Amino acid sequence: MTSRDKIEQLKADLTRSLEQNSPKYRRAIIRELDYLFRKYGTENFDDFIEAIQRYFDIPASAKATIVNELKQTQQQIG
Repeated sequence: MTSRDKIEQLKADLTRSLEQNSPKYRRAIIRELDYLFRKYGTENFDDFIEAIQRYFDIPASAKATIVNELKQTQQQIG
């Protein structure tokens, strides 16, 4: 088995593991978001957004979309 084959096997194993454990990861991410909101978002929603951007490595292209969705959700809740 070549090193390239080993890398492809590791990628496949990781993908399979993520698919099998995705509910657990989703719950963990939701818990982290809840924690960040309670810590930063109760006073100023922009602080919450900044905390998410610092805590999660979000690509610049996705930041605007996420911020808009969060603001729309906050408006719906309010």
